[in-house]
Amino acid sequence: MRAIIEFFARRGLLVNLLMLTSLGVGLIAARAMNAETMPEIDMGIVTVSMPYPGAGPEDVELAITEPIETQLERVADIERIDSTSSEGMSVVSIRLAGDIEDKEQVVSDIQKAVDQATLSFPDQARDRPSVDEGTTGEMSILELHVSGQVPEEVLRSTVDRLEDELGSVPGVGRISKVGYRERELSVLVDPALMLRRGIRYDDIAAAIRRGEVRTSGGSIESFVTERQVLTVAGFDHPEDVERVIVKSKGVGNLVRIGDVGEVHLDFAEWRTQARSNGDLAIIMMVRKQRSADTLETADAVRHYVGEVADELPAGVRLEVINDTSRFTRDMLATLVDNALMGVGLVFLVLMFFFDLRISFWVALGLPISIGLAFAGMHLADQSLNLITLMALLLMLGMLVDDAIVTGESIYQSREDGLEGVEASIEGAHAVSAPVITSLVTTMLAFAPILFMNGIEGKLLASIPIVVGLTLGASIIECKLMLPAHLAHGSRARPRQWFSRLRRRYDVLILGMVRRRYLAASLFVAATIGLAVMAVSRVPFNLFPTTDADMFMVKLELPRGSGFERSSLRAREVEELIEQTVGEADLLGVSTQVGHHNVGLESGATRAEWALITAYLQPAGARSRSSLLIVDEVDAALDELEGFELVEVVSKESSPTQGRPVEIELTGPSQERLQVREALLGFLETRPEVLNLETSYEPGKPVVSVHLREAAMAARGVNADAVTQAIRVAFDGMIIDELRLHDELMPFRLQFVDGAASSLDTLKNLTVLNNSGDAIPLDALVELEEAPGVAEVERVDGEATLTVYGDIDRTVTTVAEINDAIGRFIVDAKLRETFPAVHIRQGGELAQQGAAVAELGIAFVSCLALIYMALLLLFGSLLQPFLVMLVIPFGIVGALVGLMIQGIDVSIIAGVGMLGLAGVLVNDSVVMMSALNRLREGSGRLSLGPEAIAAGAGSRLRPVVITSVTTTAGLFPTIAGATGSTQFIVPMISTLAWGVLFGTVVTLGLLPVAYAILQDLQKLVRRR
Repeated sequence: MRAIIEFFARRGLLVNLLMLTSLGVGLIAARAMNAETMPEIDMGIVTVSMPYPGAGPEDVELAITEPIETQLERVADIERIDSTSSEGMSVVSIRLAGDIEDKEQVVSDIQKAVDQATLSFPDQARDRPSVDEGTTGEMSILELHVSGQVPEEVLRSTVDRLEDELGSVPGVGRISKVGYRERELSVLVDPALMLRRGIRYDDIAAAIRRGEVRTSGGSIESFVTERQVLTVAGFDHPEDVERVIVKSKGVGNLVRIGDVGEVHLDFAEWRTQARSNGDLAIIMMVRKQRSADTLETADAVRHYVGEVADELPAGVRLEVINDTSRFTRDMLATLVDNALMGVGLVFLVLMFFFDLRISFWVALGLPISIGLAFAGMHLADQSLNLITLMALLLMLGMLVDDAIVTGESIYQSREDGLEGVEASIEGAHAVSAPVITSLVTTMLAFAPILFMNGIEGKLLASIPIVVGLTLGASIIECKLMLPAHLAHGSRARPRQWFSRLRRRYDVLILGMVRRRYLAASLFVAATIGLAVMAVSRVPFNLFPTTDADMFMVKLELPRGSGFERSSLRAREVEELIEQTVGEADLLGVSTQVGHHNVGLESGATRAEWALITAYLQPAGARSRSSLLIVDEVDAALDELEGFELVEVVSKESSPTQGRPVEIELTGPSQERLQVREALLGFLETRPEVLNLETSYEPGKPVVSVHLREAAMAARGVNADAVTQAIRVAFDGMIIDELRLHDELMPFRLQFVDGAASSLDTLKNLTVLNNSGDAIPLDALVELEEAPGVAEVERVDGEATLTVYGDIDRTVTTVAEINDAIGRFIVDAKLRETFPAVHIRQGGELAQQGAAVAELGIAFVSCLALIYMALLLLFGSLLQPFLVMLVIPFGIVGALVGLMIQGIDVSIIAGVGMLGLAGVLVNDSVVMMSALNRLREGSGRLSLGPEAIAAGAGSRLRPVVITSVTTTAGLFPTIAGATGSTQFIVPMISTLAWGVLFGTVVTLGLLPVAYAILQDLQKLVRRR
């Protein structure tokens, strides 16, 4: 190592060229890297969605969900299958095993299984199931709200035009639409007229299909030309459908569709209706292309919106809402601002200890290292996203540590009489081993994150890569560039104030070493006391609530409320939100009637559901935090009446799967309901449990139709004729998808208004047999009416009921409330009383347990790797334990710091503690190396108290400087984090507090522990 240091130390021009190249290449790499909101990760979930319009939950389960689940059972590497069958929709969520070797093959097998399941779907299920992989790349980068007090057709045509034009905007990928209704042609028939003229439903369907013919009839050749013959018998207007001949009994004796009904061109029934700031809207969810840059794509879309704004139809508004690129912009701005402030703070700190030259070049190591790190990140195919930028922010305080230790050693060499290049070479070489070891231990501390499973592991996988690249850049700067930059300084003189501080420290540490057992006991006792206090007061939350710039309100009206009623009541809630939040803090409000799916939830739609999203001003522009706003809105909503559910949900970017309270009940239906009632009775007595609900809700009454096969055979009626008649009478039957007005749309055959959708209709329905005779339906079937359910939920093929709830996190934690639920289950003997019911507590608790286990394994691995690195450095089995002694003490200090700040322990704080373990040993390695060199130089087996105090004093300055500069580099992030950057505060705070507390341990306890180790070694030698 000395030869390499000397080579670069004597070639200042080369080093300056390397420095400028590093800064230039780093700038180019930073501009070349793609910017994203989140790294694209696989969520390990595949969702199969299949619409089945007009079918009830039980029919959807039987006709769609069960065939899909049956085929999926044959696919390997599936961990769990969840399904929800609701009115008109089946959603099957497939959770893949965590150790899949070939995920593409598994997804391909799932697609094949779904394709196989479609073979057993009923003829009325004309749509194809969609198979979607859950990845963060599927998230929209922004929303375009097209709204106004204009006819729906105007909004629809505007959106069609915008969608076409956005396809040519650079970076724009897939666009999905919310509140966009397809056109539908309804053939409304009168059953009495059909009966009188002897027309069956399949007669009309066949006639319409015959009328839609567009085909080539060949070509006619002549001597001079050739003409194509085209047979055309399509539809251009609804009137064309009315003129279609259904039956002919001779010339002039024709029955047309218009003779038995009417044809109307209209929109399909609402599934999801959107509104923006009170007006009807269509929301365009814009996704970027996989290789596109989020910031550039968002800017391009905004530029397009600005250009097209003046060309919109009168009364139509086009607004950019929920631009997620703001998170990346905020993090980039935070990184730049904090790097600049960090350099300034580090320079000021160094000026207290060193001269101007050393302070300048050591502080300049920060931007040089960042530049090299950007170049490495670009080569490693990393993007600029919230996770990589968080890792860079984390490293701001550590990047100059190696340079400080090296610069201080060079400064020490000058104080000892060496000058110029020799001082640089000798000083840099003297601390090479401990500096490189410290770098390796920090890298190893983060390395176990690479092997974490689950969503957390995938999400955080970039952190150890970025840490390794930045620390590698730091070692290049401090060992190859810094010695050359400091090779021309004059002889240094110690600072007088520090000399006085050093003398006081020497006296203090000498007394502690002489009374080492008392000092060690006091350290341990104080740390245990602090640990007990901190652990009891700092709760654990996997992803704690932070100040967000939007929140949502989930609404449920009484069963049977239509879209119009739901929309009116949702508007009341919108107005209440506007009044409570106020214009100064509110950007806008949008509503989606027909569902209230949040985050990873998907699928179910109901006319009586609604989801309202309130968009707030950015945190820095608001008069109060979103947490306070949400509390005020929640209190105001409590006054509302006539709702089955009103629930406020804070919008966070955390990948939490499930709710704080989530209890799955699998088993016989009646027993499940009894267990449900017992659990609800208990949870309703717990004030800390909020928004209590279950997946079981009574649905529309179900009329079971039992076919009398013998009667049908005797009267010449088949089952298809019966089912067609029932479907047409109630929800209508999709005949086919045919083209009209150059648009492919479904043709629906149904009864005219007033003749459908009642039980009396079903009882009085008649069916024509093969001979054209009218047969009453009640002669062919038996009708049985029973209560229905709104949704049928299944887990791995078994019917399941789930109890959900949120918690007041200021009062309790996920673990505490689930412990209470577990005790209640045991005390109430629910498992003994209902042995057929399987009770499972899952949701956030299960994810939290898995994450804690992963972090535990990572932490143990981290300690083992650090120990092995220290073993190689010191060649001793016991000395690494002394160095690592600082880790538990530092963690206690971090917990105390989090307690003071009122921050919960979370997955982000846990990652900070992993890094803390590596950072804490850095100063201890420097201290231990100094003591070992002193002992080896003395030629003795052990050092006396005076020698230990002197050796510890020689390392006082680098230990203090690195600790103060690390904290100074992190402080701007802690103080300046707001809104979208606030989620990183637990990690940064953990590191900052841990380093401060660890410094006290390194300077105080480590010399004491070194002396105690020598006592033990003497005792062993005597025996």
